[in-house]
Amino acid sequence: PIDKGTHAADATAAGMLAAWVPPDSERVHSARSTWTKDSVLRDEPVVHFEKAEPEPDLLLYRTDGVWQKLARSPMFRNVTLGMIIFNVFWIAIDTDFNNADVITEAAWPFQVADNTFCAFFCFEIVIRFMALQRGSDAIVDPWFVFDSLLVFMMVWGTWSWSCSTRRQALEVQGRRPGVPRACAS
Repeated sequence: PIDKGTHAADATAAGMLAAWVPPDSERVHSARSTWTKDSVLRDEPVVHFEKAEPEPDLLLYRTDGVWQKLARSPMFRNVTLGMIIFNVFWIAIDTDFNNADVITEAAWPFQVADNTFCAFFCFEIVIRFMALQRGSDAIVDPWFVFDSLLVFMMVWGTWSWSCSTRRQALEVQGRRPGVPRACAS
């Protein structure tokens, strides 16, 4: 009979222990595994695997379909993170070198970049929304709400506000443009 340590499983019908874990006094902990006195002599670690918890937003996604597969993919997340980082640097460049009040009056590289970022982030929100199990889950995920608000402000600043400002400028000139003409540069 073993008198020290803790039993990881009850004794079997034959009176044998299914597994035995030594007490903490006999364990040596390292960053990745636990070593016992006996396993150190044999140079074998006792490895304890912990099940990784999925990220909270991934729990709201469906388990089948193209949208959830795309939203869960590491490539999608890495490309999105790369675009966010590139957008941060582009905002600095835009702030320093773009003197236009409205994007429609800016030089073409600024217009292309702003519209590209806006379209990409809109596409990202659509993918994440379509991957959700229920549409109402969108308001449960705080990151989705935050990202949606950022994208809404980006769409407002890039597309909506620019079109309305251009429309007002054309009306001041005495022209009454339709929606397509107001948004054309």
